[in-house]
Amino acid sequence: MDESKKWYLKALENDERNIQSYDGISKTLCFLKQFIDAEGWLLKGLSIRPNDFRLQQQLVNITFYNIRDIDRAEKYLYRIKNSPRTKWYIEKMEKKIKSTKT
Repeated sequence: MDESKKWYLKALENDERNIQSYDGISKTLCFLKQFIDAEGWLLKGLSIRPNDFRLQQQLVNITFYNIRDIDRAEKYLYRIKNSPRTKWYIEKMEKKIKSTKT
């Protein structure tokens, strides 16, 4: 897995706008249980493409399920633009967040 991490870092060094590499490095870091680092890379990717749903979804999932910061997950959730494509996910996570706060 460290080889994957190095590969994605090299890809980002060559093209810092490569959104697929932000997705890949964050998934690799999650596998390595480096969740805070994964969150940082997702935020960097979202600074380039703010409405990338796969990065947004992964960011919410990491902060909710792995980092266990419900308030931060909720903040990230409400950054997702509500559309027919994302509505199902927003509704699902709203219920999960609400259930953990009660």
